[in-house]
Amino acid sequence: MNTLTRWHIDSSQKLYFLLFLHDHPQLKGTGRELAEYAFLGDTPLTDRIIADLQQLGLLDRVDNGYRLRETPEIKAGLQELAQAFAEPLSRQKLLETVKHRGHFVQH
Repeated sequence: MNTLTRWHIDSSQKLYFLLFLHDHPQLKGTGRELAEYAFLGDTPLTDRIIADLQQLGLLDRVDNGYRLRETPEIKAGLQELAQAFAEPLSRQKLLETVKHRGHFVQH
């Protein structure tokens, strides 16, 4: 759960997007393309998520698109999140933490 705080994951959409990129580390695309690939549908939301993740150093700008930055630290953090998400009880805790963080950020 330390990764949630370090990377400012404050929405389930941001968590889902990071886990999607973890599953597709070589994927590169514009905000619109990544929104379509990840089935997020909301391009403005995806653009905000991408801006946040790029500012945190998790995404690289490549040509006219974005790609997950692949460092050992990022890979380890994403693996930690993916493992937590794979277990039903830890997934619930993870989603509750994200929900609480999002509520705290909004208020």
